[in-house]
Amino acid sequence: MARATPIISSFTGGEVSELIYGRPDQNRYYTSSRRCENFICLPQGPAERRGGTRFIERAKFPDRKVRLIPFEFSDVQAYAIEAGDHYFRFYMEKGRIAAAGPAWAASATYAKDACVSHAGFVWRSLQSGNNSRPPDVSPAWWVVATICEIESPYGADDLPGLKWCQSGDVMYIVHPKYAPRRLSRTGHAAWALDIVDFVDGPYLEENPTSTTLSLSAMSGAVTIYASSAIGINGGAGFVAGDVGRLIRLKPSTTTWGYVKITAVNSALSVNAVVHQNFGAANSTAAWRLGLWSDNTGWPSAVTIHEERLTFASATKLRPQRIDASKTGDFECFSPGTGDADPISFSVGSNKVNKISWISSMRALLLGTQGGEFAVISSGSGAALTPTGIDVKLHTRSGCANIAPVEVGQAVLFVQRLNRKVREMRYAYESDGYATPSLTWWADHVTRTGVLELAYQQEPYSLIWAIRSDGQLIAMTYLPEEQVSGWHRHPLADNGAVESIAVIPGDGADQLWIVVRRVVNGATVRYIEILEDPLPLDGSQADAYYVDSGLSYAGPPVSRLTGLDHLEGKAVQILAGGGVHPERTVSGGAVDLAWPAIKVHVG
Repeated sequence: MARATPIISSFTGGEVSELIYGRPDQNRYYTSSRRCENFICLPQGPAERRGGTRFIERAKFPDRKVRLIPFEFSDVQAYAIEAGDHYFRFYMEKGRIAAAGPAWAASATYAKDACVSHAGFVWRSLQSGNNSRPPDVSPAWWVVATICEIESPYGADDLPGLKWCQSGDVMYIVHPKYAPRRLSRTGHAAWALDIVDFVDGPYLEENPTSTTLSLSAMSGAVTIYASSAIGINGGAGFVAGDVGRLIRLKPSTTTWGYVKITAVNSALSVNAVVHQNFGAANSTAAWRLGLWSDNTGWPSAVTIHEERLTFASATKLRPQRIDASKTGDFECFSPGTGDADPISFSVGSNKVNKISWISSMRALLLGTQGGEFAVISSGSGAALTPTGIDVKLHTRSGCANIAPVEVGQAVLFVQRLNRKVREMRYAYESDGYATPSLTWWADHVTRTGVLELAYQQEPYSLIWAIRSDGQLIAMTYLPEEQVSGWHRHPLADNGAVESIAVIPGDGADQLWIVVRRVVNGATVRYIEILEDPLPLDGSQADAYYVDSGLSYAGPPVSRLTGLDHLEGKAVQILAGGGVHPERTVSGGAVDLAWPAIKVHVG
């Protein structure tokens, strides 16, 4: 019997599961492969070998996990943030941000030609043959860069719970254990991380009990006394976690004001600072406690929707609550009923599942562990207002506590057990949202669990993801052309990817990665970038296909230094466009068999 071998002219379907091998009735059967490893499926049909990863910097602490945060002001001002154990470091243009300036170490001895971090500066030895500090008359130690680093409240274990959104030079960062922070940039090396001082809210409902609060004064620093603990923290009265919490009061018949608690004296007494003066200091039963505090919890997700800074809370009291700021005033939550006033509502469902993420599309989309919701105005075509909100459950897929990615008119998210990626998209035929699976044909690729997602629009429209085992995976995603194919990208030398972020680069988006490696017997964590493949019209000397590598371009050299991050490793070398024999890095250097003006090592 004759055997037919049909032509496979496209690989847009990527790698498929064994369960698809017997499905020739599926169109994807003819555009897929059994194995697609370290190749990118191009939307046009071919599969192209991925580029290598370039070493950028060591993470501050090699023994602690790191998270990458993208900060994009514009296409030419984009940053990658190394969020580590109680610190942020900043990168741009494939390097760590630093400010140059000459100086010398007052007392230190370093090896010749060393470049080390010490006392907040990067020091480099310029004096040959001398490993001590230079004499005053001829300084040879220079501060070549200050380390651009700021403190953060987040420990290494907190990093997976961070979520953020950005408006211009300001990023709002949330975590359910910490008050929201504002990360602001005033220059490449000028960053600040501050607690957001929200104006007048948000609050819980007005006190329904007979408990009264009285103030010692109408302005400035005051003491507040409660007549009873009833109605305060479930009858426990004030607790230590209430420091920083807001209280709204109406001591007179017409005037509301608010204070921030600065100290808890007892269950019935707190010290506070008045932020909005009162018309009287009478005792009153008209009061409202702030929604957020160390005691009740803080927002767990954030986005900007219809010019409102919008939070989803993971508080003990309101796990399904949404709070949106005043229109155009991101930090004002002063209660009101006008169309531009802040919005507060809770998602009604038969199960109380915390909100995992929120996303701003044509509607405000919410992902919970039990299902996916869309929030629109109850008025036709109108914006959301305090009195015009319509919340509907659309699907019941359930969401993992992982930030989604927004691609065109779709939101791609990880399902509740971390094993599937789904697409939430509006369907005109049903006038609602659907969440079809994007992994059903390649479920083995994500079976170990997905931890993070990132979207690289240029040059190929790729959804990048990292698995719980550290493998980097991706999906070519171009739904308007019916293109969606998964491919896997294991890094050389068993490098395990722990975090990813995408920022605009020169001519294409850059995928930044945190890689955990074992080098010279020790665990290290490196910041690296995935380079683009060689273009069709490129020179072979520019082919960069090594991992954790570096490049040299300049006068002919026979010895390459600066490879300390690969000490003891056998490395591959492309020298002058030719494949060079393998070398082992010793003393941070390798010797070449022939001089070369352009070299890639990794």
